[in-house]
Amino acid sequence: MKKLLITALLGLSTAVSYAEGKTLMIFYSFSGNIEKIAETVKAETGADLVKVEPLQKGLNYAANNYSLGSDLIDRIRRNPNDSKSYPPIEPIKIDFSSYDFVIIGTPLWWSQMAAPMQTFLYNNANELEGKKLG
Repeated sequence: MKKLLITALLGLSTAVSYAEGKTLMIFYSFSGNIEKIAETVKAETGADLVKVEPLQKGLNYAANNYSLGSDLIDRIRRNPNDSKSYPPIEPIKIDFSSYDFVIIGTPLWWSQMAAPMQTFLYNNANELEGKKLG
């Protein structure tokens, strides 16, 4: 599965590198795998990288069979339109008008985007409108 994901992202990064315009890759990485992929995308495309970080540090999402991550995903599923459902992340300032392409990199938690990335997308949906996303 990891090889498939890396292959898909490398294919995406190659396609983006041939397109005109500036590229941003926003990523969240719990175990470091997505960060490695982001660095590869940067090397292949020259994309700028922005890392999403949870506001609360030191959380072990893998503890107790990933119960914390599961609880976060459940809370978002139950109330997707309530900002209080999303875990807080570190503030990120991005001038989205500088970018034509935005690549999202995140692990999946129970077939869903990781909760910190869902928070980022919830908070920045309007700024991403009209962008080419991958």
